[in-house]
Formats: sequence, C-alpha cells, structure tokens
Amino acid sequence: MQSATPHRVLYMEDDKGLAILMRRKLERCGYKVDLAYDGAEGLTMCESGSWDAIIVDHKMPRVSGLEVIRSLASRNALPASIMITGAGDETVAVEALKLGASDYVIKDVDGRYLELLPSVIEQALTKQRLLKEKEYAEEKLRQAHDELEKRVAQRTAELESSNRRLRREIEERTQIQESLAVTESRLSAIFETARDCIFLKDESLRYVLVNPCMANLLELTADAVIGRTDEGLFGLDASAHLRKVDLRVLRGETIEEEHTRIVNGIPMTFLDVKAPMHDAQGNVTGICGISRNITGRSGSQATISVPTDDYPSAAMGVTTNKARLAAETDSLVLLTGESGTGKDYLARFIHKNSKRSSGPFYAINCAAVSEGLAESELFGHETGAFTGAQRRKRGLLELAEGGTILLNEIGEMSLRLQAKLLTFLETKTFTRVGGEKTVTVDARLIAATNRDLSQEVPDGRFRRDLFYRLNVLDIKVPLLRERSEDIPLLVQQLISGLASELHLQNIPEIDSYTLRRLSEYTWPGNVRELRNLLERAIILSQGRRLELGHFGLPGLADSASDKASRTEMKRDYNEIIREMKLSLIQDALNRVGGKRHEAACLLGLTRDALKRQMTTLGLLGQNDPD
Repeated sequence: MQSATPHRVLYMEDDKGLAILMRRKLERCGYKVDLAYDGAEGLTMCESGSWDAIIVDHKMPRVSGLEVIRSLASRNALPASIMITGAGDETVAVEALKLGASDYVIKDVDGRYLELLPSVIEQALTKQRLLKEKEYAEEKLRQAHDELEKRVAQRTAELESSNRRLRREIEERTQIQESLAVTESRLSAIFETARDCIFLKDESLRYVLVNPCMANLLELTADAVIGRTDEGLFGLDASAHLRKVDLRVLRGETIEEEHTRIVNGIPMTFLDVKAPMHDAQGNVTGICGISRNITGRSGSQATISVPTDDYPSAAMGVTTNKARLAAETDSLVLLTGESGTGKDYLARFIHKNSKRSSGPFYAINCAAVSEGLAESELFGHETGAFTGAQRRKRGLLELAEGGTILLNEIGEMSLRLQAKLLTFLETKTFTRVGGEKTVTVDARLIAATNRDLSQEVPDGRFRRDLFYRLNVLDIKVPLLRERSEDIPLLVQQLISGLASELHLQNIPEIDSYTLRRLSEYTWPGNVRELRNLLERAIILSQGRRLELGHFGLPGLADSASDKASRTEMKRDYNEIIREMKLSLIQDALNRVGGKRHEAACLLGLTRDALKRQMTTLGLLGQNDPD
C-alpha cells in the first residue's frame, strides 16, 4: 500500500522518450519521479538529493548502470534500487544484486518489463521498509535489554543493603513481563502482517501455528489448519516429499528449497526455508518454516518444453523407453550422443516424468564456463571467498534441492572439480567455495556428454572412479539421420515452438514434398541444425508457407518446384546464405552478451572457425583481438 506522502523515484535512462513514458506510468501509480538521462547525471543528482528508490538502465553513456550501483553502494548511499538489463545480461544483474541492488528487470522486445516495474518498485520499497523496521525493533530490544540489565544491577545492590527482597523480586518480574509483552507484541505484528507463509510444526509434523498469509492461501481459518499434517493439506504426492525434508530438519539441518505443490487445485511453486527449533537444553522440538510463493517468478529454470515420447522411429523408441525407466528411479543417468541430438531435452523428459517433477530443474554447461566459475556456479561460495564475492551465494546443486541438475558436457570438467563432484555423489554433501560448513543436498544428477568417456579415462582426461560412478544407466541419444521417421513430427513441434518465440500470429505451414526432402537429408548437425534451418526458413518466408528453397540445403533444391521457389525469392543464393550466416552469428552473440567462446559453443563451432566466419562476413577485422 502506498504511503500518504508519494515515494520519490529517480529513473536513469538514456532513451528520453522511454524515460518520459515511464515517468508518466509511475506517476499514475502514485510515485514522484525525477529523470536522469545518463549515469553521470544520475550520480550528481544522488549527491545533492535523496530518493526512496532508483531505477537504473545498465547500458547508458559515460557511466553504466552497474557503475552507478557500485558507486552508491561504496558510499553506503544506495536506496532501494532496481537494475534494468537486456536479455543475455543476467551476469550484470547478478553483479548488481551482489553490490546491494534490491531487484532487477530484464528488457524484452514486447516491453512487458514496463508493466512489471511498478510492482517491482513496490516490492523493493516494502523489502527496505521491513528491513528498517526490523533494525528498529532489534535496536529497541537491545535498549530494553540494556535498561533491564541496568535496573537488575541497581535492584541487586539495593537488596544487599535492605530487607525488601520480596518487593524487589515482584518489581523485577513485573518489568520482565512488560518487556516480554512488548517483544511479543512486535513479533506478533511481524507474524500477522508478513506476506510470506510462516508456520510452526511439532515433532509429529503437525501444524501448531500458522500466520494469516498461510491461512488465506489455503482458504482456511488458522484453527482449521492447526493440528493437521501436509498430507491433509497438499495430498499424498507432495506430502511424501515434504515429510522427507521435515525429517531432515528434525535431525538438525536447515534446508532451503523450491517445491511445486497443488494448493486448492492450482500448482504453485514455493521457496521454502525450514529450520529446527530447540529447547533450553538444545533438543529439537519442532520446525519453523517460511514459504514464499514464487509461482511464475523462478527465472533460474529454463522454460524449454520437454520432448514427447511418441516418436515413430525404433531408435527413439528404445531411447524413450530407457528414459521412462530412468524416471522411475533416482539413479544416476549418463546421456551420450553427438552435439545437437537433444540430450538436454531428454534430461528434462526424465525430470518431468520422475517423482521429482514438483522440484526444480537446473542445468550447467561445463564447456561454457571456466573452472573457477564452474565451481562457484555448481557448489556456491561464501562471502570473501574470492575478489568480488561480497555475499554468500548458493550454487546450482543447493538450488536443485528436491529436484534435478543436469551437468551438460561433463567431459569438459576439470579433474579437480571431478574429484569434488565424486565426493558429492558418494556422500550427498559438499562445502561451498571458501567455506567450512558441510552442506547436505538431496538432488538428482544427470550427466551428458558428446565424448567417449571410456576413451577419455585411459587418456587421463577423465577420472576412472567418477566414470564408473556415473555410468549406472547409459542412454545413447540417436543421431537425427538414424531416426529420419521422426523428422515430420519434429518439424511440426519445432515450427510451433519457433512461431511462439518469434511472436507469429499463425503457425507456418510446410508441404509434404518439403517434409519428404528434409527427411532425405543427413543432418550432420542433428536436431540443432534442423531447428536453426527452420528458424531461417520461417524468417525468409516471412512467416508464410515454408518451401524447400527457404532452407538452402545442398543437393535438395533441384526439382522444378524448388527452382520456382528460388525464382520467387528474387535474390542470389550466395546472398541468402551470407544473410543466414550473419543472422545466426549475430543472434548467437546477442544471446551470450557478445562472448565469442560461448557463441561458438552455441553454434557448434570452434572459436577459430567462428572468428574466420566473422572475418569473412565483415563482422571482424583481420587483426581484431579475440
């Protein structure tokens, strides 16, 4: 709820038209908005004035948004702040959060982020207000405690010199009760007004206390929830997982995880934090939990759809049968096959069909990150573990609690990290980078590689013990040319997905002749090549009917209909191929923020091959550095 006095907001955006448009929108929401058209101007305004919140666009002339955040944070002058980044700049957003930014918003081509900004601002202001109220309450508690200690000392001295012991005891008890009443009142206010679900459970895992937020979410009264278990509230499937986690908490663990469960018939995803409660002797007496509804906000998980299991080819039928068997267990799975065959899609299929489907799914490409970054991304790090580690970070393994994590291209992992991963597989525990505390995680691991690990072992590039530990269930993903019967179904699925990504009003059609000719192609790049060429064809056809000439496949454009299609395109074949290469390379660079090594991995090229292509296309000079 907005306060009576409008909150002051400083919006830093170099696009003046967009800045003015956003100011009008925020003013309609009740904010008082000032504008700065670059980072340097914004910093100057911050030195001479104060704002309740700032919104900073990262890409600005002279001083970037990240530099603004860093400068204000270094002076302890950072108010509630929101970083606006472009797609692919998530690392910038993460750095801003490390520096103390409250939240971030990613720009999208449809401008939907503009609709999100008011609610994100409100959440940032609320978060800061609650922190200040917490600090205020804690300070008052400290003052009350100090005052109480002082009075107790004074009363004790008086008791030593007088015969009024009974009166002094009564006065002390009264003062303690008053202090406890104030403390209870403050804690009750936080408990009653919190926007997260807060609850207490006893040792039998029955609810003994819930706050109004949780009662409202369940559409029950608090009295109707107290005394019940998760089985009665969320059903058998969800309660089995929740009980497993609760038993670990009763053994002394503090667990933070994402979990999806059905609430009043609607699937909802929660970020749950559960910690044990202890009595005066240190014995665990119950569980204190906080659940935040993050349905639709979990940006760390990919949203790519999983494949179906009804492909007509025998090769894919064998593969999906093995995948379904793997989904029924928690065993380690090793997915093998050439690049582009769809190993990551198959990993999602296994996750979605497993008992962990209500938990999160995370993936990391071991070939796309350096060893140091891979360790931090996978295992997390503690504050001060290395330069720039300004706060504790949970790694993907920890975030995948109760779910699944895919280690893609595991054959590229360094031997040192292989040893640490082996320890986790054996014990389900690990330590964060720079940390000493052991972290226990219940996460399923799926590994994928395009290398022959049995050959990597004798060559000394992969640990023998880790290979044997991973090779519990080996599922080979067939090449696309080995499952040509699946191409018509794959084409329809990919066209439907691309139409959604490209925001087309209608799904483009493709004739049976073109489908037949596509099925005759050998597809050296597998499903990834098919998808990229379909995207190219959709662009060249301007979202209309797809014809063979739009694909530009060598050896498949010799028929009369293909020649007619080429004639309609009114452009030279080499020009079309050049435009296709330009489009693919520029799109890959945009997706990874201009990082050539990651773009090369995305395109299935070596870094040198990408550099040669960019030089040929005029995107790079002969002497430009890598």
